[in-house]
Amino acid sequence: MHIILAPHIDDELIGCYTLLEKGIIDKVVYFYDVDSIRKEEALNLAKYFNLEVDFSGLSFEPEEGDTIYIPCKQDVHVHHKIVNNKYRYFPNVQFYSIDKNFNQEPLSCAEVENKTALLDRFFPSQKHLWKYDKRYCLFESILESDNRSFIYCTDSFEGIHYWGKADNYLVHPHRHIFHVRLELEVFHDDRELEFIKIKKELHTFLENSYGGKVFKKSCEMIGNEVKNYFERKYCREIRVSVSEDNENGAFIF
Repeated sequence: MHIILAPHIDDELIGCYTLLEKGIIDKVVYFYDVDSIRKEEALNLAKYFNLEVDFSGLSFEPEEGDTIYIPCKQDVHVHHKIVNNKYRYFPNVQFYSIDKNFNQEPLSCAEVENKTALLDRFFPSQKHLWKYDKRYCLFESILESDNRSFIYCTDSFEGIHYWGKADNYLVHPHRHIFHVRLELEVFHDDRELEFIKIKKELHTFLENSYGGKVFKKSCEMIGNEVKNYFERKYCREIRVSVSEDNENGAFIF
């Protein structure tokens, strides 16, 4: 069986709309906030999609051969994290997201229109959610893993800086070898971004911005400038660390 584990009633349609539309899902298991109104909404959806419904919550145990769909661990709500933690190591598991903050793909205009209509029809008690946050209707992905992957590259440059407010030698220009580590999130495992290319881009940015120059900037300031440049260019999460002489420094994320 293909089974959606939905911490809350409406998570199944928000997170797995395309699977429901394709008739892939056989059953939905619900866990929390099952009052009479929400339960009626779940049963109406089940009738529409010809689904089995299970309100057993955390006592539910998948059987061998089942494929289960669970919220990814990046979802914010604690109930989603509890369900993820209990079932994530099941042999046949797929991950969906309600918060749409993890590797999401846009739905087509027709899919968005239909999904919104179904949400309005079957879950009127929760209509305020997608009325004010269109992510619930615009995006969806079913993933084989909810781990996040980053590539990284490193570079260094000679720079001369000073701290104007210092009451010691730091007020005067002094030399360091600044070491920079740049991390970029990637969305698949087959060289989605080539880190040799990224390293060359990092080297060019550092040399043009700081190399051999006198500047009044801290490691944190340098890190933020590097992060902002690559974040604008690649539109993904970026993490940067900058140290003086590979000893002490700052981490920006």
